[in-house]
Amino acid sequence: MNEQREPRKKLCALWIKEISGGRKIMTGILEVNGDKIKVVAFRNTEKRTDKSPDFIIYEDTYKKPDNPPAQDNGPDGFLDGGGQSDDCPF
Repeated sequence: MNEQREPRKKLCALWIKEISGGRKIMTGILEVNGDKIKVVAFRNTEKRTDKSPDFIIYEDTYKKPDNPPAQDNGPDGFLDGGGQSDDCPF
């Protein structure tokens, strides 16, 4: 007898990223009941037994820092004096 399986519902897809120190993490967006949650998975570095999980998934709350405003370089390519007067004593 051929058993028909119900189609699986996709909850999340993960991408592997390399971070500082050469460590690898996985990131993705988990969708539950229409809500999207950014997640990040780390290898369990405290795994003690076969029953311990290999990875632990957390909600990703990281926010990239805002980029500082671009500095205004003068026509000669040097910084624009930082508000100093153009009068140069030498």
